[in-house]
Amino acid sequence: MPPRLPTFRIPPGFAERLLAVRHDIHRHPELAFEEVRTARLVAERLERLGLDSVTRGVGRTGVVGTLVGRGAGPAPRHEHVAPGRARPPVRSVGLRADMDALPMEEEGGVAYRSAEPGKAHMCGHDGHTAMLLGAAELLAQERERFSGVVHLIFQPAEEGKGGAAAMLGDGLFATHPCEEVYAIHNWPGLPVGVVDVQPGARMASADNFDVELRARGGHAAMPHLTSDPVVAAAAVVTALQTIASRWTHPVDPVVVSVTKIHGGSAHNVIPSRVHLAGTVRCFSNELRDALPGKMRSLVAAVAESYGVGAALAFEDAGFAATVNDAGAAERALRAAARTVGRDHVSTSCKASMGAEDFSEMLRHRRGAYVWLGAGVDVPGLHDPRFDFNDELLVVGSELYANMALEALGSE
Repeated sequence: MPPRLPTFRIPPGFAERLLAVRHDIHRHPELAFEEVRTARLVAERLERLGLDSVTRGVGRTGVVGTLVGRGAGPAPRHEHVAPGRARPPVRSVGLRADMDALPMEEEGGVAYRSAEPGKAHMCGHDGHTAMLLGAAELLAQERERFSGVVHLIFQPAEEGKGGAAAMLGDGLFATHPCEEVYAIHNWPGLPVGVVDVQPGARMASADNFDVELRARGGHAAMPHLTSDPVVAAAAVVTALQTIASRWTHPVDPVVVSVTKIHGGSAHNVIPSRVHLAGTVRCFSNELRDALPGKMRSLVAAVAESYGVGAALAFEDAGFAATVNDAGAAERALRAAARTVGRDHVSTSCKASMGAEDFSEMLRHRRGAYVWLGAGVDVPGLHDPRFDFNDELLVVGSELYANMALEALGSE
């Protein structure tokens, strides 16, 4: 673990409080848009900290706490900055944590193991929530250090259910104006406490597709009397791989994975329908917008060549590419150096083809998504043996708080 730098006065019992909160949330996981207990816990703790306001029910079960700094003079608004000039600090910044659990069983043997069958915090959102509560406590006790406004955004339903979009749809940035937004995710595979911050695409977009192939079925011994959708399906799977290998630019990563093939009922029957399904991932939102049309034309052409009908449905899964603003990434990097020391800040981790719906907030506001190392030889995210590394609670709280100070231009 990197040495702790003295950027904040840590109040008595701080680490113990965060640990208790994290274990409580872990033991009582709630799925997307069901985070009633978690949201109540968050709101009550924020209210006890004496924040300027606490708003419940943003995006159904989301919570937003607002803290106004008491430093000398308001931070200036952003304005047009000529090349070569430093950008002034923002007046308002958002810090976001996700709250929801996954619909899966926990296999670990911790004392605070999930008490809810089929629900478990196997991605660390319990830790993220505790860290942002910790940041709220640190910032609330040191309001004199900054001017401007910090909005603490506790988001529901990150795991594929559109929680960020729901909060935005409820007017998140209208009622709680943020000029920049920042988020942290714990990251297995990165040494404990090391922070990785980089500009540009950090996580991929994620969308789903379904293909229905319709044909004239018949006896398996008489294929000449049918238009076999199974053979056509095999050709469609192969053709879809040319999206990545031949249609897109070689330096623009894209993944098209067919993950389901359903069809047929007996060994001697050629079916009349075959269903394919899968996922599409890429780092370019422009490429993401172009993919459905290309896939539809490709599937239709292949199906026609085999004499079968085809329909492709493309589902926006709510995940755009997560793209860090260069200036915000630089501010997050400085905040990380302030928290763990420059020797423990990384700018070299490869982007992930996983997806993150904080991307929806980054489509509306500039900001940065930061990885905080959880350890090298530990179970990965969504592994049934995963457990958030409690060593990160204090350092993660300080990192959140330092990103706010850096964005607001505070020492």
